[in-house]
Amino acid sequence: MVAAFVGASPAFCADSIQPSVKRRIAILEFDAVNDEAKRATRAALSRKIFTTAAFSSGAFDVVERHLIEKVLSEMEFGQGAVSGTVAQKVGLLVGAEAVLSGAVAQYRDELRIDARLVRVSNGEILLADKEFARDSLTSISAPRTRSCAS
Repeated sequence: MVAAFVGASPAFCADSIQPSVKRRIAILEFDAVNDEAKRATRAALSRKIFTTAAFSSGAFDVVERHLIEKVLSEMEFGQGAVSGTVAQKVGLLVGAEAVLSGAVAQYRDELRIDARLVRVSNGEILLADKEFARDSLTSISAPRTRSCAS
């Protein structure tokens, strides 16, 4: 799943006039939608995995988490899930072209992550995906799709 987002969507990749130019993205805190996911801190960990993968790919300039949190704080939203409109506004304020956000749910030993990449300029969903795993985020971070460069 991470690879799908790190590879971005064909529309996001095709936008780039120069393929070597890094796309600037903001990765927001994922929403832990149930108590099990909250207790296991899966949302924060998911964000870290996506951030590391995006940065390591070399295809993205990832907005620093502290800058995003500062903007959210100034908007009086704090940390946690934000609506699509707020995500767009945050993206604009931090100079991102796209925002990655999502939700995490855990039931016993099953984990589900839903994520979406949204273009900041118009709110278009560039990519949306979900992934299931058995009590581990390892399989979710395994590469399985293409990248902008391919």
